[in-house]
This record gives sequence, structure tokens and C-alpha cells, in this order.
Amino acid sequence: MENNITNSEKIRVEKFFYRLLDKSVTKAVSWFLIGIFVFLIMILCMIPAQEIYSRAEDSPSLMSFVLLILSVMMVSTRISPYIQYTENQKSRTMIEILKYYPISKKEICKFKMNTMCIFLAKIAGVGLVVQLVSSFIAYQTISWMNFVYILLNIFVIPVGGEFIPDWIRGNYAEK
Repeated sequence: MENNITNSEKIRVEKFFYRLLDKSVTKAVSWFLIGIFVFLIMILCMIPAQEIYSRAEDSPSLMSFVLLILSVMMVSTRISPYIQYTENQKSRTMIEILKYYPISKKEICKFKMNTMCIFLAKIAGVGLVVQLVSSFIAYQTISWMNFVYILLNIFVIPVGGEFIPDWIRGNYAEK
């Protein structure tokens, strides 16, 4: 019984956001910015992790930091339509809008995290393939560093950066 309630609420959340963001300018602008971030991230993924961490004098943490910042900015751009809505130059939070709808805050946060995780998994997968191919071409070997470098900077830390504040606020707790 509870599973049916959860599924119906999940469907309501999906329909709500689809109708709200279907022809939104914010959605189009955010996808344009995401495209730029993905392009820059893929360029950084072309540099093998062995090359980045083999040069002690060039500060390898700088490249990781730039990749991480781009990933976090991409994630915040991707989920911004699910946090704030702008209409006629007036911004309101989604929580304020959904206060009058029979949708729980927990389901909204689960939808946001699910959307973000699927999106980041695709980007991390493509980035990992690019990293492995470039590493194999440059060094004729693949290292564990290639996997950790991409998965940590493109998936794990950005997901944690979005999940932990929501979890601290209690958005995933039953109310």
C-alpha cells in the first residue's frame, strides 16, 4: 500500500515539474550553460590522470580543483529549475509554490537527487571513457588513478555536495 502511495506521489512530482518547466526560458538557459560546462569538463577529462599527478612542480590539485568546480557549477545549474521558479521577473522557491500542492518535501528532494544522479552518471561515464582512451593513447596503460580522478571529481563530491545539506535540513525525513 505504501509503495502505491509513493509511486503516485512520484508521478505527481514528475508531472508537476514537466508542466512547470516545459516551455520555461530558465530551462533553456540552464541547458545552454550545462552544454558549456560539459564541453569544458570533457576537455579536462582528455588529460590523463597520470600526466596531472606525475608533475609535482605544476600543482596537480589545481586541475582536480578546476574539474571539481566545473562539475559543481554544472550540477547547481542542472538542479536550479527544481529549486527556484521565475515568472514575470519574480522568483519564488519551489517549496513556497508546492506548499499548496499535495506533494511531500521528501518526494521533491528524492526527485531532485534522482534526476541529478542519473545526469551525473551519464557525464561521468562519458568522462571516464574519454579519460581511459586518452590515458591508453598517451601511456599505453590504464591506472586506478584514472577511475578515481573522474568518479571523485565528477560524481561523488558533487552528489555529496547536494545530498548532505538536504539531509542536514531533514528533507529526507518522514513528516
